Amino acid sequence: MIKTGKFQQIEHKFPVSGHSYMDSDRDFGHTEKMVRAKANIYSVDEYQDLMARSQRKAKPVVTRMAGKLYCLKDLPQHTISLTEQATQLESLCTSET
Repeated sequence: MIKTGKFQQIEHKFPVSGHSYMDSDRDFGHTEKMVRAKANIYSVDEYQDLMARSQRKAKPVVTRMAGKLYCLKDLPQHTISLTEQATQLESLCTSET
C-alpha cells in the first residue's frame, strides 16, 4: 500500500493481553454516554445526530449504510462477472460504429 503512494506509513496496533483498550474505544464511550443520557431515541436520524455531536475536537462523519450492505447469499445477484462486463463493452463498442 505504501508503494502505491496512497499511504506514507502504516501503523499496526496489537493489544497486550489483558489490556485490549483501543483508541476507538474512547470515541464509542463518548457516544454511549450521550445515548445513556437520552431518555428515548425514536429514529435513526436522532441516533446519527447523537453520534455526530459526541466528539468535541474532531467532528466525526457519520455515514448511513442503508442500501450499501448486501446479504452474502444474495451477493452474486448484485455483481457482474468480468466476462459479462467484456460482453457488454464489446456490444457497446460495436453498436457505436
